[in-house]
Order: sequence, then C-alpha cells, then structure tokens
Amino acid sequence: MAEEDLPLFGDNARLVVDQLTDAGLLRKRPRGWFWTDRRRASDPADIRSSGGAQCS
Repeated sequence: MAEEDLPLFGDNARLVVDQLTDAGLLRKRPRGWFWTDRRRASDPADIRSSGGAQCS
C-alpha cells in the first residue's frame, strides 16, 4: 500500500499502518508498506465468521 492509498481506508488508516509497522507486520519502503509476516496477510483475520463464536 502506498501513501496515496491511505485515504481509501478511512480516517484511522495511518494510525493502523503505523501500529502494524511498529509490531513488525509491515515494513515501510520508498514505494509504500509491505507485509513481512511468513503467514498470508489474510490468515490472522477471521473473515468467515465475523459474527463471533458459534453457539452449540
């Protein structure tokens, strides 16, 4: 993601990018930020069941 893309992600995008960079998950390069974790970026996010844990 490049600096000019930040407004596309809302008012808090810069804060989140800075936090992810500080946590070592993103790396800032001249052309933007890049994912550094060995896992895919989608692995830590649960997009299938965003409604919380299932009840039995």
